[in-house]
Amino acid sequence: GYLPFNWQFVDKSLHSVEISLESPGDIHGAIIVFPTHKELGGGFLFRGHQEEERMYMRYPELSAILLLAHEVKDNEVILVQGLRRVNEVHGLGNTLAWVGATQDPPPKEGQKRQPTMLLGAKPHKFSKPPPRAQGTMGKAPVLNEQLNYESMAADMDKLRCGFMDENADDYHDVAAGTWGCEVVDRGNPEVKALVLWMACSVAYKKLIYCAEKEVTATKFQKIVEMMLEKGIEVGQLCRCLMQLGKQQIQEGKLFDKLLAMLESDEL
Repeated sequence: GYLPFNWQFVDKSLHSVEISLESPGDIHGAIIVFPTHKELGGGFLFRGHQEEERMYMRYPELSAILLLAHEVKDNEVILVQGLRRVNEVHGLGNTLAWVGATQDPPPKEGQKRQPTMLLGAKPHKFSKPPPRAQGTMGKAPVLNEQLNYESMAADMDKLRCGFMDENADDYHDVAAGTWGCEVVDRGNPEVKALVLWMACSVAYKKLIYCAEKEVTATKFQKIVEMMLEKGIEVGQLCRCLMQLGKQQIQEGKLFDKLLAMLESDEL
């Protein structure tokens, strides 16, 4: 579990970010964040083919934790260290397939071998967007609920708890992607990227953000560069997002809005 944290008034500077188009599972020697279901393991033994199930297939040793814990609560995270990746899989959902046996590559010259640490946390659950009328495009859902302070803090608190655990002290990097956004009610990738960044920053860890789309990577990279140049602090970013949550920001438009604010010195 964790103790609540007032993110609005954190005066720590935002930490560095590295943008990658790789999967988080391909980043070695880092804390890899992956989403969990309420029931640990999701449906990797009998149903479900999303990110959590894919992680269990890559790291079969993860199944041992099911003997020790069955459920993960909203205010809990699971930390597992020293795993070896023995399988490679590809795809999600109906396209998920076993590629073959694999193993983690040796450390680069001059680096010591750092075992992978996995951090499993259940993303905050949001209201499902109303269905669009058949045959119409409709408007994209707005982000009001996701930019609410309680919603952001619920995710940032549990991530901070894991990142600042004493067993994570030797890890300087956190690798994460959309963290559950492939499930319709688990969040928006742009919001998740900023939530992960703030949580990493208070733990003084670099975020390696694994973007699924190149356009998202480009926009986030520019936001990071501009915010670091301006010396934006965690609390400032949190308050800014809360204010944007009062506006009708549509999904897919948050990064555009932040870039416009940074370029016009509104932030």
